[in-house]
Order: sequence, then C-alpha cells, then structure tokens
Amino acid sequence: MDANSEESLLDSILNANARAEELASTGEWEDLGSLLARRDAMLREIGDAKKEAAIVASLKSTEQIRVLVEKRKSEIGKELGQLQRGRAATESYSANS
Repeated sequence: MDANSEESLLDSILNANARAEELASTGEWEDLGSLLARRDAMLREIGDAKKEAAIVASLKSTEQIRVLVEKRKSEIGKELGQLQRGRAATESYSANS
C-alpha cells in the first residue's frame, strides 16, 4: 500500500471514529455497530507505517464510546425503575378500587 493510500485509509478510520462517537451519543446502536465493524476492517487493512496511529486513535475513541454507553445504560436503568414504580402504583390503585 502506498503512502497516499495509507494516509487516506487513516483519514477514513479517524472519520469513522468521530462518527462512531456521534452515533453513540445519540443512541443509534445499530448504525454504530455497523460502523465499528467497517472501521475494524479498515484497521486490518492499514499498513505498518500508519497502524500505530490508527490503533491509538481507535482505542481512545472506543473508550469514549464505552463511557457514552455506560451513561446511557444508567439512564435506561433509571427510566426502567420509574416505569416499574408507576406500574406498581397503577396495580395498587386498581386493586384498591
């Protein structure tokens, strides 16, 4: 792979990382999974000259995505708890009516 091709592939990987973080922040999980699979394929293709930079950037991005996923998981847990409390209150009200 020539230097221009490697630079272009590195740019594509960096763009994929940025887009993946956007998708994670908006909860677009299916699109995120597809994009990460494409990014990982690009990581396997990139030559040795740019591989370290690509991997370091992707690891940082993956960590940011992990943080966003954990945050969303916590939010969903809270929402689920509220729904369960609401259902319990409705059932209690119905039983006492």
